[in-house]
Amino acid sequence: MQNRKLAAVSLGLLLGLAAFTVRPAQVSAAQSGVCVNKAVSTLGGTWEKRAHSTLFRSETSSAVLDNRIYIAGGLAGVSNFYTEITRSFAVYDTSTDSWKDLAPLPEALHHIALASAHGAVYMTGGYSALDFIANRKTAWRYDPATDKWSAVADMPGPRAAHSMTAINDTLYLVGGVTAASTQLWTYDPVADKWDTHHAPMPTAREHAASANVDGKLYIMAGETPNSDGTGNETYAKLAIVESYDPATDKWSKAADMPTARSSVTAAVIDGKIHVVSGENVADNCVFPQHEVYDPKTDQWSTMIDLATPRHGAVSEVINGRWYVIDGALKPGFLTIAALSNTVEVFIPANANSTATS
Repeated sequence: MQNRKLAAVSLGLLLGLAAFTVRPAQVSAAQSGVCVNKAVSTLGGTWEKRAHSTLFRSETSSAVLDNRIYIAGGLAGVSNFYTEITRSFAVYDTSTDSWKDLAPLPEALHHIALASAHGAVYMTGGYSALDFIANRKTAWRYDPATDKWSAVADMPGPRAAHSMTAINDTLYLVGGVTAASTQLWTYDPVADKWDTHHAPMPTAREHAASANVDGKLYIMAGETPNSDGTGNETYAKLAIVESYDPATDKWSKAADMPTARSSVTAAVIDGKIHVVSGENVADNCVFPQHEVYDPKTDQWSTMIDLATPRHGAVSEVINGRWYVIDGALKPGFLTIAALSNTVEVFIPANANSTATS
């Protein structure tokens, strides 16, 4: 892959040209390819369709609050083709299978991170332009009671394509595109303060997934840049899984994922981490693989593939059901012509498949 600056310029030119020369109706959202799955399984449950989201979008973020799923920002459009970096903020009610637009973000952003704590939704970092320069260290709080955004204390530095997870109403932020990608920062919503005095993550990565299981932070997959010394960079896809224990301030190595990939999404069902989607730009494909990690046994298993393979999607669990939302059906720069507004829910084998929440 070309170095990051050249890649960013190329994408900017491509998006600008496309905006003037291609009508959304002329662009097919057909997948360019699905990454080969060598461990296909039909076990675990079923995938079902739900109401489409409010926009076609990818490289967004989500959070759950009061049994509702909030989704913000991203590269978006009214069709499958990229239109803009969006300020859109919407909520999905699983009990009615319906979407509602809310107060827009203070700024149009993509590759942000969302999490909920103390009855509010928090948003950090992201990119504000298509140059893919991480220059936003801002953090925001959304109050669902007033439908308003307010600024909170800035992060210690800019970050994008990072992970943020709540543990006991404290936000844990790690990874991403930043000079400090291995640094773990925590945010206390009550004190409105950030803390940087934590053990660093062993493996630098961006576009990873994170999860909280029994008060421990797990980080999995993603990608990390490799330089050949000439200014060119390639991006190694990761299968590495690491966990952080806040009680001891220590990181531990966990069993690798079966499939190395980037731009994944993950969530926890019954104490196990479910990982799905992702991309491999080198092979021009997106992943259907649905892999499940059990922290108690430190082992991975395989479940039924995601119905619509994609990357850059978001996902949340409500009442034991896993909702996977939006994303892109093509990898890398091809993302802009293959945005999705698909919502699919994974219903475990022991759940009632007719329920919607």
